[in-house]
Amino acid sequence: MPNPKETSLQMENLMDLLMLVVMILAVEQISHYLTEGEIFTNPRAWILGKNDFLGQLVYCFECTSFWVSVAVVLLVWPFERWAWNVVAIFAILVPAQFIHGARQWLFADDGPTQKRLPPPGD
Repeated sequence: MPNPKETSLQMENLMDLLMLVVMILAVEQISHYLTEGEIFTNPRAWILGKNDFLGQLVYCFECTSFWVSVAVVLLVWPFERWAWNVVAIFAILVPAQFIHGARQWLFADDGPTQKRLPPPGD
């Protein structure tokens, strides 16, 4: 007969893995909309006009996805697991960036593209 404590631990590990997958997909999607979504075109331009550093941040998928993954991890998992949270941020970030690159490669007309900042003064 299976040990109930061991079965409970296995289920907890499975739920953590499932949550990690959901968080990866969420970080990729949120970051994609923030950096490339049409609905955020004007806010991105406004931010770039107000602050060059933050403007570059919202045009850079890698930069935005890092901060989105930090926010998602801190919102989803409790703070007492801080060491796991640090690992989870990067465990989420790498697959999210891979998924983003694959999406651009599959759906872009001319292959992978990198969003560029608009020229100054535009």
